[in-house]
Amino acid sequence: MIQDYDSMKYATFLELVKVCERATDDTERTIKVLHLITGKTEDELLATELTEYARLTQSAQFIGTEPAKVPVRTEYKLGDLILQPTLQMIHMTAGQYIDFQNWLKEDGHDFELLSCLMIPKGHKYLEGYDVEDVIAAMKAHLMTRDAIALKSFFVASSVASIPAMVISSEEVWKKLTRDQRRKMRKAMRAVRSLKDGVGSLSSMQYRRLIDAAGRPLPS
Repeated sequence: MIQDYDSMKYATFLELVKVCERATDDTERTIKVLHLITGKTEDELLATELTEYARLTQSAQFIGTEPAKVPVRTEYKLGDLILQPTLQMIHMTAGQYIDFQNWLKEDGHDFELLSCLMIPKGHKYLEGYDVEDVIAAMKAHLMTRDAIALKSFFVASSVASIPAMVISSEEVWKKLTRDQRRKMRKAMRAVRSLKDGVGSLSSMQYRRLIDAAGRPLPS
């Protein structure tokens, strides 16, 4: 049974957000949360004795709190892959940047977003590996606190460095096609709109689950 964020995969976290936001009654919400946290089927949970059901429900209360932040590491061993985050944005390619910003505007594509900047060790972006393997490894092995730390770091670094770096780099700008420049300008506008919330992005990620788990249900 998952009893804290340290033992929760990010894929499970995202699913918890989804089921809590979509629940139409308290029983449905509780059962679906316990299903994800315990691995028991909904029928098994409904057949559980009340005292045990109450214990399981109490054990799930941690999703109503925000854990301490963890630092971003230089590499992550996820299954058979060792992934290295792009920690210095100046080392990104234009294609990497555009892909990252395009996914940033799409809700529900966190693993695609992270795959833009989580590169298999010994490789360059999209060279010599299948990005679907990276996404699969993250879905299977990336833990919640690490994923949120990475996403927050990438967005904060993007806001702080990329627009000024690209605009001031005439050499980079000249290499872009007209369509790439259009996408770049659009992406930079989207990034600037995030500036006010970047500092608290990590907290915002947890708040979405906390708020969904405790929100009033439709009458």
